[in-house]
Amino acid sequence: MLISTLIRDLAKELSPLIGSDRPSASPGRVGIFISIKTAAELVGMSPQTIRSWIKTGDLEGFRVKNGPWRVDRDQLIDLVQPVRKSTPGGAA
Repeated sequence: MLISTLIRDLAKELSPLIGSDRPSASPGRVGIFISIKTAAELVGMSPQTIRSWIKTGDLEGFRVKNGPWRVDRDQLIDLVQPVRKSTPGGAA
């Protein structure tokens, strides 16, 4: 089973907690922000991996005052989508 299918299934299960019933990302739309713990559970990684992605700039994270770190759910899901391997002829 592809990781993207697993992520979609997990996102459906977590939708009441993370608000996936909201429209997808578009210009001018406020993102759906989730905690590092929820982000890690959503993609099956450790919270330390999520923090590492924030530190290296692969994932944007932010804090308001001294509150917990938050990440944009849609950006996280885009980050973990599998990349198709190209064939020697260049086709995907």
